[in-house]
Amino acid sequence: MSAVSAALRHRRKPALLALLGVTALVATACGSDSSTASSSTSAATSAAGSAVSSEASSAGSSPASSAGSSPVGEALTLSATTYRDWTPAAYENEAGELTGYFTELETAAATAANWTLEWDTPAFEAVIPGVQSGKYDLGGGVDITAERLKVIDIVSVIRVGYTFLTLADGGAEVADDTTALCGVRVGAVAAQASLEELGEISDACVAAGQPAVEISTYANDSAGLLALKSGNIDVRTINTAEGGFFTKSQPEFAVTGPIITQVDAGIAFAKGSPLAQQFADAVNKTIEDGTYAQILESYGAQEVAITRSEVSPTPMR
Repeated sequence: MSAVSAALRHRRKPALLALLGVTALVATACGSDSSTASSSTSAATSAAGSAVSSEASSAGSSPASSAGSSPVGEALTLSATTYRDWTPAAYENEAGELTGYFTELETAAATAANWTLEWDTPAFEAVIPGVQSGKYDLGGGVDITAERLKVIDIVSVIRVGYTFLTLADGGAEVADDTTALCGVRVGAVAAQASLEELGEISDACVAAGQPAVEISTYANDSAGLLALKSGNIDVRTINTAEGGFFTKSQPEFAVTGPIITQVDAGIAFAKGSPLAQQFADAVNKTIEDGTYAQILESYGAQEVAITRSEVSPTPMR
């Protein structure tokens, strides 16, 4: 167990916080799946191999409205989101702990900013509306696109692309050219940035007299994997930083096809929130002190590293 795991503290939320969280949930009317759970985790000093403790709770996250004017360095408790099935970036391990390189990067930067994070794990579609409404202060794992930057700010944390998972035994084999996707049944997480380019590729297929890409969307990665295993789709999109880690641990799958939609990804904040710049400064502090690189190296994810974090950088697409 790393120094991060030893430092992370877990506590139950007070009843008042639970009541406030439920009130915020009703007021914002943001949807989340039935597996959503909340946890309270101290954003402690991060290093390789840490795990963020998770606890199921019926309470929502703490309200976000009071945090916006806080200066750099002030101790804050903020509501944040991560994921349970985005291996190896953000997932729940066998001990029921939230872990992964993205969760650790988010935690390390929060520590550098003197923040404590109250975790929630909603479906991805609920993250951006939750940030906009004030339900969440930090929305984890959001690709930076021009459309999203119209309504929220996003602090860059990693740079990723998307490729495809297939079944290792008898699965579809797709060439590295995007034209090879014509007629292929592709699954992706709903609202994923890859969907725009997949639609463009499909249009190009049709214009060239080839069958369209058959695109299906799913609420989360697990649902997409189930569709792949059951034969409902031929391939499923996967983050370029996930492919090698994932297929090593689950050899029934293999990576195939071209790399598409390279984007910067990071943490979403309410538009104009001063917390965004504070977080970018904190990420840069972890880059400078080596914590950032240490976390990525522990997961074999060095290829997603950036050299400097920014608030709402120009989208790559």
